Amino acid sequence: MLFWTGFAMLINAPGYAADFKLIEFGGNYQIKITGPIEPGDNKKLRGVISEKGSFPSGLLVEGNAGDIPESMAVGQFIRKNMLTVTAGETCSNTCFLIWAAGVHRRARGDIDARMQAEDADTVRTYLADIEIPDDIIESALSGEQTILPGAVIKTLELSERHEQWLRKRCGELTEQQELDWQAIQALNSMEDSLNAMGMGGSSMYTVSADTQQQAARAQEMSPQYRDELKQARAENSTCRAEAITEARIN
Repeated sequence: MLFWTGFAMLINAPGYAADFKLIEFGGNYQIKITGPIEPGDNKKLRGVISEKGSFPSGLLVEGNAGDIPESMAVGQFIRKNMLTVTAGETCSNTCFLIWAAGVHRRARGDIDARMQAEDADTVRTYLADIEIPDDIIESALSGEQTILPGAVIKTLELSERHEQWLRKRCGELTEQQELDWQAIQALNSMEDSLNAMGMGGSSMYTVSADTQQQAARAQEMSPQYRDELKQARAENSTCRAEAITEARIN
């Protein structure tokens, strides 16, 4: 799930229908798309991005019904350009087709994947190509309600094909380094909260036992190791961002 920080400004995308909006924050932006998707909306999305001169940090999609071929065209553009997609509180039918295309997928609620497709084979091929499991595809194409609860959505959060490409290009931290990084993040979170309390923030501060244990483990790490891990993480993140930018240009 994506969280926006700072002051978010919601504005209409110039020259386009009200269902394409820009959310500006911290020098970045996201595009909010509310359905139903209609023919020409893929061109509108490209136009919004072209006018901004850069790709958004992600898309937020909401709604239901709409044109299936156009939704798949939007999805193909999303996957080709390796965008993150978050589903809003209400997302079903063609919204599912767009959400499924994200290389990172988040959701703020359940998703109904039910399809009423005249050309089921084309939809089946599309969903398989963006790594949706066969059982979900067949259930969705049955025409019956196909709710994807949070536990299922979690399994679809990342495109493994995309991650494999990035790992091959940029390498990756070891499993232990990733666990250590999570512990360091827990410690940073606790320190930030305690500092906020000291500056007149909330007088109450509660944290889970797991976070406390993680933070305690991070405190046992040497400052040098923490700095080295922070640098390795930053270098990997930079490499990933550069790889995606280069692929989009080409």
